[in-house]
Amino acid sequence: MRHRAAVFVLDNGKVLLFHRFKNGDEYYAVPGGGVEANETPEEAAIRELKEETNLDVLLGEKIGELEEDSNRQYFYIAKSWAGTPTLGGPEAERNSPNNQYILEWIPIKKLEGINLRTDIAAILLKHANTTQSDIFSRIKALNLPFGEYVVVSSGTLEALGIRPARDLDIAATSKLFEKLRAEGGWTEEERYGKIFLSKPGIDIIRQLSWDTYPTTTEEAIRSALVIEGIPFMNLDELKRFKRALGREKDFTDIKLIEKYEENAALRFLHKTVTATIDRPLGSEHPKWNFEYPINYGSIQNTKSSDGEEVDAYVLGINEPLKEFTGKCIAIIHRLDDDDDKLVLAPEGMDFSDDDIRTTTHFQEQYFTSVIVR
Repeated sequence: MRHRAAVFVLDNGKVLLFHRFKNGDEYYAVPGGGVEANETPEEAAIRELKEETNLDVLLGEKIGELEEDSNRQYFYIAKSWAGTPTLGGPEAERNSPNNQYILEWIPIKKLEGINLRTDIAAILLKHANTTQSDIFSRIKALNLPFGEYVVVSSGTLEALGIRPARDLDIAATSKLFEKLRAEGGWTEEERYGKIFLSKPGIDIIRQLSWDTYPTTTEEAIRSALVIEGIPFMNLDELKRFKRALGREKDFTDIKLIEKYEENAALRFLHKTVTATIDRPLGSEHPKWNFEYPINYGSIQNTKSSDGEEVDAYVLGINEPLKEFTGKCIAIIHRLDDDDDKLVLAPEGMDFSDDDIRTTTHFQEQYFTSVIVR
């Protein structure tokens, strides 16, 4: 039996694929190749990805296998990666007008609309849906009181769709830590001179700071980024945290964060913003034939991840506008698209996550997203 290993490399709701044109046929394929003698599938996945795309990868979990005739394929997720995708290896040597290999980032949500084998697309779609819902459901299942904890380390990266997190690390106030300790059900472990409360895949720590990282648990809680009602360590703090840890994988994560921040709408959060309204309340979409129930526009002289200006919904104003200045109370961060939306409201006015979802459902119903505050 022949064995093949392939890697799904993800970036902000997109996956890296080969766009193939061969003898008149057009289709997509996942980077990867054959497992050589005396080589594990994991080793082959790392080697093939480097040869074909010039990417260095920290391999994550195996998310699926396919067996067909005398072939077995193993599919892995890249836990983190570094480099610029560049065609290499035998694929670069074979590349020609009649046999093209083009590396492209494809939105995961659009996999079902391209010529990628259905069973292969299903493996990634299942993983994406399970992983994204899992981090929020796992945290909410702990029933921790808001204001007494913050998810630290790589949990923020998974919540924002930057990369999966293998485990959940949570910093808790002394009050909450002792309450959980007294309730039982946790394994108590000492690591790095600190006490951890542990369950499979979850660690809770009381004292976040150490000699090279002065931020306290309470400070991290106060400055948290709230995503779907859950407090996560904000990205600036997370970069400081990763630098203090100082491992190779931490510096890889810092690069991922900085890449994410280049065009992220997140920089407008909690700031006063002026939007030009090109689709006022009551106007019709020029292509999709629906009426805008709220004012919708963009922030001039900006650039979002899709290359266009940053878009914004305006809540709390019930008349058509040409321009609006207000506070950015939230970000709708799309996990399967690169076009995040600002949510603006008059100064002093706020809306719940449910209000935002209901008001923007007319357009956001077609995307998977989280609300960031």
